[in-house]
Amino acid sequence: METSSSSPTRTMPCIRIRLTALARAAETYDAVGGPIEVQTLNSPEVATWRVVPAPDDRFETTYLPYAHGNNFGMWRHVVDRVGTFDESFLGGGEDADISWRIQEAGLSLGHTPDALVAYRLRTTVRAAFHQGVGYGRSAWEVTHKHEQNGARQPHLREMALFAYGLALRNPWLPKRLSPLPKGMWAMSMGSVYGSLSPRMRHALTNFRLSRRAQGQ
Repeated sequence: METSSSSPTRTMPCIRIRLTALARAAETYDAVGGPIEVQTLNSPEVATWRVVPAPDDRFETTYLPYAHGNNFGMWRHVVDRVGTFDESFLGGGEDADISWRIQEAGLSLGHTPDALVAYRLRTTVRAAFHQGVGYGRSAWEVTHKHEQNGARQPHLREMALFAYGLALRNPWLPKRLSPLPKGMWAMSMGSVYGSLSPRMRHALTNFRLSRRAQGQ
């Protein structure tokens, strides 16, 4: 957990406050998470590279909400029922996966605004792009894992329109055209690229299996 100060005398109280908030919320829910903020640990420029929900808002997806892995807690009975984090998601997404598994099992996932933690971002465009690639790949993999329960992959048309929108707002445009911050743009482009790779591999595998079945 990252806190808003590097001073030991101030860090421990901050940690206790956040843990107390999670513990109190856990009295009502089977599992609980909290918000993050990006201003404290990042430069003003880098802080513009990520848009995060307001503290009162959960992390939403097109399927189910999830709790961010930086400030997340669950009871032992939840672990016994749905298991722990899936470590196969190397680029991220393990928090979304376990959050979805918790809700699919009929258990409750809460959110407490008081468990706010500071989140450090990547500080270079290259690093932001590579993180986006990992996020995109894991997003496809997590969604694929939960498709049988109702999770939906974005259509290629949706992805193409999103990529087109990114091209129209690239950070090299004049400011009057409202370009995206370069780190946000790089991460978003990386996410598109990262999600296409496993999608194409999956489609190719299905095509080969289909051809093999037709030949039998």
